[in-house]
Amino acid sequence: MLVGDGLLQTGHTYRVPDLLDGFDVLAGTSTEGLSATLEPGLFRITSADQPQPVLAMFRGDLASWNPDPTYDPMIPVPADRMENRPALDIDAATLAAQLPTSVTIGEGPTPIDVGGHPAVQFVLRHDGPGLDGCRTPCVAPLIQSSGRVAYLYDGVPRRFTIVDVDGQTLVVVTTGDTGDAILAGLRVEAPPST
Repeated sequence: MLVGDGLLQTGHTYRVPDLLDGFDVLAGTSTEGLSATLEPGLFRITSADQPQPVLAMFRGDLASWNPDPTYDPMIPVPADRMENRPALDIDAATLAAQLPTSVTIGEGPTPIDVGGHPAVQFVLRHDGPGLDGCRTPCVAPLIQSSGRVAYLYDGVPRRFTIVDVDGQTLVVVTTGDTGDAILAGLRVEAPPST
């Protein structure tokens, strides 16, 4: 089933286009009450009971690390802010240098496999002051050229997974057990022929 905006049905697998050239990402959920939003280069699954998405997927070629805790992205993001692309070959020291000082690495980076593709995964957490516009203190450690971000809210760990699909980068950010369960079932495949 091709995903669109709106409520997700449990037990269904949704085909998410436009996150990788020549591939679709397939995601499903067994949790009730989740909603999906699909925008160019971004897919989010949200739950009414938490402020951050349980899962967000970004095109990696449109994303960059943002080490400035006071920078809230504007549209379009200036080119000089888009120089540190997420990549598989990142170690803890390199990752730490790309992040605001209020963000800590909880675990990883650890090599894993996502749907048959190599990936690296790590957990980030923000503790401290951040941007003024959030409901609670937050920072935007990862930004997209379109101004979309993966916020970290104060005290809430989020799992970041960088997946390499035939040389293209997919960034998946999850929160909690629901997001991790969706990530565990992700698949990447060629779109159906028309």
